[in-house]
Amino acid sequence: MVFDTSSGNVILPARSCESSSCMTKHRYDKLLSATSKQVNASQNEVVSFAVGKGNVAGKSSQDKVCLSPQKICADTLLVEATEMSDEPFSIFPFDGVVGLGMPSLSLTKMHNFLGNLADANQLDKDRFAVWIATEDDKEDSEISFGALPPNRLGSEVAWLPLSSTTSGLWQVEMSDVTLNLVRLDVCKKGCHAAFDTGSGMISGPKHLVEAISQELNVATDCSNYDELPALGFELGGVTYNLDKYEYVKRTSEGCFPQLQSTDEAEDSEASTFFLGVPFLTRYVTVYDRVFLRMGLAFAVHANEPTGESTEGAMKRLMGRPSLGRASAKESD
Repeated sequence: MVFDTSSGNVILPARSCESSSCMTKHRYDKLLSATSKQVNASQNEVVSFAVGKGNVAGKSSQDKVCLSPQKICADTLLVEATEMSDEPFSIFPFDGVVGLGMPSLSLTKMHNFLGNLADANQLDKDRFAVWIATEDDKEDSEISFGALPPNRLGSEVAWLPLSSTTSGLWQVEMSDVTLNLVRLDVCKKGCHAAFDTGSGMISGPKHLVEAISQELNVATDCSNYDELPALGFELGGVTYNLDKYEYVKRTSEGCFPQLQSTDEAEDSEASTFFLGVPFLTRYVTVYDRVFLRMGLAFAVHANEPTGESTEGAMKRLMGRPSLGRASAKESD
């Protein structure tokens, strides 16, 4: 399963699903589950909804959903998917999705797994933290429910209030995007930053992503790789920077910035950026349902590619933005 903070339902391919994306998965059969329960007629209607850039259709079933190895469980309405679009599900190795978004992203209150865990008093503290591993860490990524993982934190946790309690997203206000701590002034109408464990990219409105990409000017042949600036996101008066090796994928075929466009309209009142794996690898994110806030801390990894210590990298990457707008070259 994939833990997705930008969706709110537990989704499993049904035994009856014959979509090509289902055939390679472990499929759920409620008749073989000793803990499944009958749902009422209103809960048994066919539903369809989008998941990222894909689509799912199915019916609801009630079963006990558990987290291993602690066996923390809660009765939850899950979606038995009878149809799953090839994109993105056929190319992903996981079987289904555990949505960790707020209740507004769930079909009903009973579909919200986190809420069900809280109602069942299964967690010491109603929060979870995400640490994404790098290749050098030589261990799996980690999600911690309840207690924070002190060995993963390279700094104190900075807390930011959620900017909306109705969107269902784990989002905070964002003041601007920066290059080498120089503001690009892309948030004239306001911005939000949503933390998205289900995405391997950093996403935003097309016109803003194109503007940022133009300023970054990443050469496909990697010829300017060493001169690329730090890409920052100003949250709560602090700029959380990413180094070039974190926002650019460098392969034998060239260099590719890990940025993509969303379908948000250009005239939206406030723009939303989705901070996926590139950001979540650099910073541990804490999702607090009690105080409706996000926590950010510098992530500890086995090796820093720059050769710095975690403390040295933290001091260099976390800073205050500069006033005014300038290109990366001008701000060096």
